[in-house]
Amino acid sequence: MTVINVMCRLLCLLLVLIAADPAVAQALDCDTRGDYIDALQDHDDPLKERLGRLYAEPDASFCRTVRVRVSPDNDRDWDLSLPDFSALAWLLRAIAVLLLLAGCVWLALNWSRAMPALVDRRRPPGSVRTEHHRLDRPASLSVDIPAAALAAWSDGQPRQALSLLYRGAVQILVPEQAAGSSTEREVLHTLQSRSVPPETLAWMQRLVRAWQRTAWANQAPTDGEFTALHQAWREHCREAGR
Repeated sequence: MTVINVMCRLLCLLLVLIAADPAVAQALDCDTRGDYIDALQDHDDPLKERLGRLYAEPDASFCRTVRVRVSPDNDRDWDLSLPDFSALAWLLRAIAVLLLLAGCVWLALNWSRAMPALVDRRRPPGSVRTEHHRLDRPASLSVDIPAAALAAWSDGQPRQALSLLYRGAVQILVPEQAAGSSTEREVLHTLQSRSVPPETLAWMQRLVRAWQRTAWANQAPTDGEFTALHQAWREHCREAGR
């Protein structure tokens, strides 16, 4: 009889659990079981009062502990704000200021050489300098100007070599301006106003550009360029001097 009685009570308890409010599951929780059974036993509803007495029976004295595993990632607050680039911005500004100061210092130290070279690069191929530039030359020229110019070039003196070629050409092509008081612009203007061959005028323009770049910007022509100017000197100047 005892076994049958226990089974009947368990069956009755199961039916009550099914028919009762879902909140009765609190009776299965070890943390809330005691308080919940006391509340049922004191309830005005006969069914719930009976359920409370059944829960209090020794045969129904069981409970459960539910463990819930919570992942730390589920509670993480995602930080969507941008990182602080203020330090990087300050560093870039400092680098820009230093580069600007370095550029100003370099320009101040190299102004005399940088500006003529810049003007030469921007000038069209057929144009000629118009600035005044007079030769600082000795009182007389060598008898064999091409030989003296070649010797100066071989000795590593490109300025002297081109100076000899230019002064010698002026002395032969424009003898009235050979005293050294005329600028290259004035010399070329005089040649253009005369009936000199176009080849001679073009050669003289190349010689003037090579001389000015060497004298002002310290940019000597290549060996091939100097050789072409040197070899053509006798051709143009001898024909003009006849």
